[in-house]
Amino acid sequence: MKGFKLGIAIILALTFTACSSNKELTKKEQDKVDVYTDLGLAYLQRGDLPRARDPLMKALELDPHSARAHHYAAEFYNRLEDEKTAEHHFREALAIAPDDPFLLNNFGAFLCGQKRLEEAETMFLKVLKVPGYGKPEAVYENLGQCALRKPDAAKAEKYFRSALKLKPDLPKSLYQMARLHFDKRDFWRARAYLERYLSVGRPTAAVLLLGVQIERELESPDLVEKYSQMLRTDYPESAEVGRLAELEAEDAEKRKAQKGKPLEVIVSEEVAAPPVQPTPVEPTAPLEDEFNTTFPVDSDAATPSPEVVP
Repeated sequence: MKGFKLGIAIILALTFTACSSNKELTKKEQDKVDVYTDLGLAYLQRGDLPRARDPLMKALELDPHSARAHHYAAEFYNRLEDEKTAEHHFREALAIAPDDPFLLNNFGAFLCGQKRLEEAETMFLKVLKVPGYGKPEAVYENLGQCALRKPDAAKAEKYFRSALKLKPDLPKSLYQMARLHFDKRDFWRARAYLERYLSVGRPTAAVLLLGVQIERELESPDLVEKYSQMLRTDYPESAEVGRLAELEAEDAEKRKAQKGKPLEVIVSEEVAAPPVQPTPVEPTAPLEDEFNTTFPVDSDAATPSPEVVP
């Protein structure tokens, strides 16, 4: 998936089961299609791609008009980075179930991963129009993540705000809002969003580096040291530790230059030099899953164990 991993978040939703029944199938055959499809999904959830393929292909062999089987086959091929085949199965699924919000959302994530940003935005916005869809905040988060790839900071901020309005404790949105405010030099708000993130999310290397950068601008040496120590201890081999060393070298050079320097004459506001812009934060996702991908699960039928192949 070129730059990001697509995670699988299971959502219990009876309203939207994208099951496409073929009227010519007997009940026994339809049950078999469902079992194969669920089995393929179970393997995908485990990250066992070699074993996910056969049940999904068997489901499609039995019922070429199964939207669910095409959907999960699309996810399978997307994980193999076979984008052409993945898109084929996404479009086959959409032809059968054009209003399935889970399918629309996941196809949007796929398109954004391919940098087809306008198409992706269209898919995500379609999800928000589906009555009764239970995770609109996740879709707004996807819209924000996609806007960052353009990049369109203003649009991204708008979408992240919409996500947080619906659910104030979304880690991805809180992190990205902190980063966006840092980039526009609104350091106090950046700190507030980062602190909110740390109350609900994992302090990843990207998050801790952002904390260091914010507190350097706010001239809070104690917090700079706190975040720096956490970063070195928890992520000693990360690229962020390398960036931290660069920042510390910059600070050391500034202190050296200031040592023994005569008192500067205050310059009038009319000719004062503009403030130095902070180095933008690298757009590293703080969590493993950049986009929220979702699948409906029929709560009346337990997911078959991958240990039992029908």
